[in-house]
Amino acid sequence: MNDKCQICGLDTKLTKHHLIPRVKCHNKYKKIENDESNFIMICDECHRTIHAYFSENELRDKYNTIERLMSNEKFAAYVNWRKKHPNYNFNSTKMSNTRKHY
Repeated sequence: MNDKCQICGLDTKLTKHHLIPRVKCHNKYKKIENDESNFIMICDECHRTIHAYFSENELRDKYNTIERLMSNEKFAAYVNWRKKHPNYNFNSTKMSNTRKHY
């Protein structure tokens, strides 16, 4: 079922993104691991970009809402670009994953 991505607004197939990553949901975050308030429905392209731009710790500590994600200039620039190029084929390009695990 298609719906609108909560990040770029495009009507496409969606995936679940945990605002506080499941791998970081221990101790004080354990209660919200599977809580509906901890996830948003977004397209594959926005999901891959989020995980390419931010580490799991950054997502947990700093970018754990849509508003906070959009406050990052680099990510906001991507979203604006994505809205202008809705038919760009991301599957034909490789995006480096700068994810840091610490």
